[in-house]
Amino acid sequence: MLIGSVKLWAGLNHYPPFHAVAKMAVPTAAHWSEKYNHVVKGIVGKGYSISGYLPSIPIDGIVKAFKPGEAKSMYSGHYGYELLGV
Repeated sequence: MLIGSVKLWAGLNHYPPFHAVAKMAVPTAAHWSEKYNHVVKGIVGKGYSISGYLPSIPIDGIVKAFKPGEAKSMYSGHYGYELLGV
């Protein structure tokens, strides 16, 4: 689902109105994703049983996908699994 969302957003990003939204949305999403990942690490560190169900967000992969010129190479050959570090 993440790969499909990133592909859709990257495709729409070629149009000026969506490009403007992406310039605002990507840094905001990265900021809140970092906060979420920090909370998840704290929960894991405290040993709560729910920690096994909370995935971390691959921020670096998402940011890399939105850099111009890098997104196309990420989707070739391996169905975009490079984004997730698989």
